[in-house]
Amino acid sequence: MLSTNSIDESLPVRIVLRLSDCTETTLKHYLPCLEVKLDVYAIDPAENVAENPTPTREVIFSGLVNTEEEPLVVFNEFEGDEGTGNHVYLIWNIETFLSALFSF
Repeated sequence: MLSTNSIDESLPVRIVLRLSDCTETTLKHYLPCLEVKLDVYAIDPAENVAENPTPTREVIFSGLVNTEEEPLVVFNEFEGDEGTGNHVYLIWNIETFLSALFSF
């Protein structure tokens, strides 16, 4: 007998975007225009890549970061042999709800 069951999991995810040589003024200008989306796919690992170069995949979560919440912003300035600069890290938290169906 074949039955179908489902698994529902809640998973906290951090999305990190790294920008190079970004000023605070530029960041404040473009941040309100930014849209960050997370898509999570289930892929069949048993599928042969040689026979199907684009494996079958199913979206199990799709969501946007809440733009009303400010991301955590970390400025990291550096100096090296090749010059100076910075990396700016934007960090968002998103709660994902993964849902998958399976048969046994």
